[in-house]
Amino acid sequence: MRSFLCMLALLLVFSPVSEGQEAPLLYPAGKVDITGLVGLFANPSCDADGNVYLEAWGGQRPIIELSPDGKVLAKFSLSSVPGQVLKHGWLQSFSIDPWGNVFALVSNWKSGEAHIVEFDSDGEYEETIKLKSKGIFPYHLAVFPTHDFLVTGVNVGSGTLPKGATQTNFFTGSFTAVFNPYGELVKEVSPPEDVSKKEAVKEAAKGHKGSLSGATSNDNAFAEVIGKGGAIAGPDGNVYLVRASRPPLVYVISSNGNVIRRMVLHPPAPGLSPWLRGMAEGRFVLSFQAASSGPEPGIKRPTTVEWYSLYDVQTGDNIVNYKLSPKLNGAFVCSTGNDFVFISKQGQRTYLIHAKPR
Repeated sequence: MRSFLCMLALLLVFSPVSEGQEAPLLYPAGKVDITGLVGLFANPSCDADGNVYLEAWGGQRPIIELSPDGKVLAKFSLSSVPGQVLKHGWLQSFSIDPWGNVFALVSNWKSGEAHIVEFDSDGEYEETIKLKSKGIFPYHLAVFPTHDFLVTGVNVGSGTLPKGATQTNFFTGSFTAVFNPYGELVKEVSPPEDVSKKEAVKEAAKGHKGSLSGATSNDNAFAEVIGKGGAIAGPDGNVYLVRASRPPLVYVISSNGNVIRRMVLHPPAPGLSPWLRGMAEGRFVLSFQAASSGPEPGIKRPTTVEWYSLYDVQTGDNIVNYKLSPKLNGAFVCSTGNDFVFISKQGQRTYLIHAKPR
């Protein structure tokens, strides 16, 4: 994932986390029934008003906007795009600008091309922008206030794909670049001391806990670092590029492609797998996951322990860490103050779950 994904207006002043400090648990505190509005979903997030955005599952899946009380406000559908340009397209991610316009990043698995599809705040199709760059597989998109774009992903090696293989088998390195509103390349960005494919593979070989995808191949290990990171447009007009490395790295990038600063985020415990969840009000939200020491009572399969950690976007300092209660499950959406929102399927029903620390 995106710009302005989460509303994180912290109402409490947290002191810096002390080493060894026990993390409070997040417990369910309320829920909103949204059954019938969405089926399978991916990449949930929020805008600055607390509205929820979900990708309905599927290659041409629409993006659905819900109000905080679960009402459908708009649908941003790739099927409304005229012509055949997105016939083999797959929605990778999306970004929301300060005016509520939605920009969807779409990769074409057959042609190898990438496009950005713009919708207005009501869900009406505006235009399709072809990115003028080849040999890339894009993962994340962020929109600058100037409507320039930052796209990050991986470079794809050349050659004929063997039967059953995909472009992901040919990752050669990371790709980050700024494009203008017409899709023309402004500048390819080379973040200093960026994580390399070799480093990602080395970390995966150590057998660190918490690999959500169980990445075993070299390409999958590298894809995890790029895919679980993201790009988010900040209120200062810059984009914050996050790598889900161990430890996570942050690069602040301007609209002309200059790297302003680099930060290292320290996890709540060693050997955890990070995942960028969002940013707002000057704070990042990252989750960290690791295998638990054993199954929870009444659960027969191994479970995981998950942390949610907040970081200052200016300094990279860790502000507070939370752990999930065993009673709480689902995909993180966003946070407002000490209210954390998740989306969860429970039996045949789907809910927005509100959780608070204890």
